[in-house]
Amino acid sequence: QREYDNAVTPRAINALKVWYKRFHELVEFQEIYGHCNVRQKYKLNPALGIWVNKQRCLRENLSVEKRTALENINFDWGT
Repeated sequence: QREYDNAVTPRAINALKVWYKRFHELVEFQEIYGHCNVRQKYKLNPALGIWVNKQRCLRENLSVEKRTALENINFDWGT
């Protein structure tokens, strides 16, 4: 919620909406498959696979809220 409060431009707000949309897709994936290791070329949702890989690359630059959300669902950082 705090990130939404700090997002002042339409672009920033849209980026947050997309992030949380992908996050919820990842939660659904995890509920089905029992893990968060989405292949980068996941045929059923290619954007989710790319997003998961991007989160791993951005780990140190993600906000505390985003890192915590991912860690709460046992996100595999691949380290």
